[in-house]
Amino acid sequence: MSLSCRYRRVPSSRGAKRITTIPLAAAFLCVCLASTLGGCATTTEAADLRPSASGVASNQASPPPRQLRAPSPPPFRNSMAYSPASAHGPAKNVPLPVLPAAAKEFSMAGLEAFSRYWYSTLSYVEETGDGAPLEAVTNSWCKHCWAVAESLESHYVKGGWVVGGMVKVSSSKGIPETRGFDIYEARVLVQQQQITEYRSDGSLQGTKAAGKPFVDVFIARWENHQWTTQNIWPASSNE
Repeated sequence: MSLSCRYRRVPSSRGAKRITTIPLAAAFLCVCLASTLGGCATTTEAADLRPSASGVASNQASPPPRQLRAPSPPPFRNSMAYSPASAHGPAKNVPLPVLPAAAKEFSMAGLEAFSRYWYSTLSYVEETGDGAPLEAVTNSWCKHCWAVAESLESHYVKGGWVVGGMVKVSSSKGIPETRGFDIYEARVLVQQQQITEYRSDGSLQGTKAAGKPFVDVFIARWENHQWTTQNIWPASSNE
């Protein structure tokens, strides 16, 4: 550890003379030193005896600062990336369906946008076994809706999963005539992908081929400033 002396200058008032009084003991010491060393050092000479700012000896240069190398950042891995289901396991990080702004309108365009959103929640149940988004916008009267959701939820609870089964909406056409009580109908052209079900041990449970495009009768009601699915059935049925 290097030793250094620190000095603090006391500024004097401008234009004022400063008279320094030397104590008697200090004066006697100076005289003794003068007789021994040949004289007292002047102010300039005393300054030359002070250690340099770089250390005790002026000819010893300070070592250069050590350069620390920043650690290389680890390679970026998005652990939250969507991964579809496969024979090796269920889908991961499935995006939650988002209700579009248009589906919040009381209009035929709003009804059509809402019907598309509802089928996206059905696809979400197929991939995750989570029926909460679908159930939040579906009336308990829709027996077919709840039957599908509960069947899928039960399969996932047991450890199984589904590959495929998502529903693609090709078109949706709202019908302006009301069925009463702010209940309206839309005709939705849909097609479901092939469904492959696996058990918890990874064994194949069953496969259902992709269906042909068909039209669903989609019934929804405008209540509490939002659409709610009331019922749904194939247009080819006699319901």
